[in-house]
Amino acid sequence: MLEKLESKDRLDFAKSHADKIRSWYQLAKVLEQLESKDHLDFVTVHADKITNGSELATVLKQLESKDCSYFATVHMGIITNGSELAEVLEQLESKDRLDFANMHAVKITHGYQLPKVLKQLESEDRLDFAKSHADKITNGCQLAIVLEQLEPKNCLDFAKSHADKITNGCQLAIVLEQLEPKNCLDFAKSHADKIRDWCGFQFVFEQLESKDRLSFAKVYADKITKWYKFQFVFEQLESEDRLSFAKVCADKITNWYAFKPVLEKLESEDRLDFAKLHMDTITDGYQLAEVLEKLESKDRLDFSTLVLNKLNIKEAPESVLACLSTADQVKLKNQGNNLNNNSFFAQQTTVSPSKTANEQQTNSKCCVLI
Repeated sequence: MLEKLESKDRLDFAKSHADKIRSWYQLAKVLEQLESKDHLDFVTVHADKITNGSELATVLKQLESKDCSYFATVHMGIITNGSELAEVLEQLESKDRLDFANMHAVKITHGYQLPKVLKQLESEDRLDFAKSHADKITNGCQLAIVLEQLEPKNCLDFAKSHADKITNGCQLAIVLEQLEPKNCLDFAKSHADKIRDWCGFQFVFEQLESKDRLSFAKVYADKITKWYKFQFVFEQLESEDRLSFAKVCADKITNWYAFKPVLEKLESEDRLDFAKLHMDTITDGYQLAEVLEKLESKDRLDFSTLVLNKLNIKEAPESVLACLSTADQVKLKNQGNNLNNNSFFAQQTTVSPSKTANEQQTNSKCCVLI
């Protein structure tokens, strides 16, 4: 109805029918139709329709900015918590926010509300306000979202002051996420006692700069108890650090499925030594062929010989031969033939268990006469 009237006639009409306004929402809609100079007086008369801080913030949007602080202060009693306080602050002029927040800081009841209030303050005012109300921070998650609202240069000192709120590795990780990368390793080491399981270790490890990960992983290698955990850490390291870490955690590489992906990620010049160290994970010719493909050509023949002997395979499979040069194929086949011949000769010269003692004695005498 109001929108159909001339602007100058709307205030009187609204006053005459104000009994129809039954909620803060209806009050806000009426204010939208009135001239801005009339808003404060009209809303003051009907402020009883506003029952909490969220409603107050919505109504404040309809007032002129110069009137918001006054109206909010008069009706501050309806603000029930820190989240509502933050909503109200958002509608105030920047210059009025810190004083209003300090005046009503008692409304902040826990650490999740504190960063919402901080977000509405000028950046240079946030650190002091956070320090004044740090008692509301009860865990590492709350600490992290408070840090998110501070200037990066202030985060480390604030985190150190309230590190006792961090209770596990996952919380430590999200705090690290808010620190400057150069500060993460030292902070993580200082509070590594919070890392009690693989999940916490993994999250912390991911927050470190790649150059810092090897030293951290070596110190806390006891958290890496399975080969798939080892593989995760291994792949996050810089390429030049991988062999060193693989040696430290060699006991985690217990099967082909753990060995193969690690071999593939190593620098080519590091693969032969690693393959020799974990030769026992290769159980057949097909797996050997896959390894040979990853080795330098000059290393393939000797490694093939080692593994085939270990597996007691007398004739090299075609899949293995295909990985070798023609010359090396011939050598490997000859080695196999020699091995077979030696085996045959050994069988011919071995004394048969079925021979009688007399036969063996006769043979011995013949040898002496000769």
